Amino acid sequence: MITALGQLGASSGGFDPRNAYRICQQFPSTAATVIRAMLLKIGRPHSEVEHAVAETCQREAERLYANVRWLNLAVAVTPLIGLLGTVWGMIICFHDASYISNTENRAEVFATGIYIALVTTLGGLMVAIPAALASHFFEGHSKPDVPGGGDGVQPAAAGGAVRRPRALQPTPRRRRAAAKWRNGG
Repeated sequence: MITALGQLGASSGGFDPRNAYRICQQFPSTAATVIRAMLLKIGRPHSEVEHAVAETCQREAERLYANVRWLNLAVAVTPLIGLLGTVWGMIICFHDASYISNTENRAEVFATGIYIALVTTLGGLMVAIPAALASHFFEGHSKPDVPGGGDGVQPAAAGGAVRRPRALQPTPRRRRAAAKWRNGG
C-alpha cells in the first residue's frame, strides 16, 4: 500500500485522492482506514483533518484491543482455576486420608490428592503464562497511544506536527477537485 501510494504521489499527473482511496480499499488495514478517513477530509481545514485522523486511530485501536481483552481474561482466570484444582486436590487428599484404615498405605492416598493438585496448577499456569505474554505483545500493538495501531503509520494527530509534502498542499484547484469528489461528482 505504501509503495502504491508513493508511486501515485510521484506520478507526473499529480496526486489524485480518488486513486489513493481506491488503493487503500485494495489493502485493508488499520493504516488504510486512517488514510481513507484523511482522504475524505481533503480540502477541509487542517484541524478537521487531524480530528478525523485522531478519531479513526482511536476507533481502530479500540477495535484491535477488543481481541486482547479475551487474553487478559484468560490470564486472570486460569491461575484461579489452577488454584481451585489445588485446593480440591488437597481436600480429596485429606478427606481420603481420614477414612483409611491403619493397614492401608497413607502415602498412596496422599500421592493421589497431591497429583490432582499439581496437575490442575500446572494446567492453569500453562494457559496463563503464554496468554500473559501474548496479551502483553498485542496490547503494545493495539493501544491508542500507538499511532495507527502498530501499522507503522504516524499521523499528525498522534505524533505531533507532520508537515505536508508539497504535492499534498491544498491549492484552489485541488480544493475544488476534492469538493467535487466528496459530493460524488
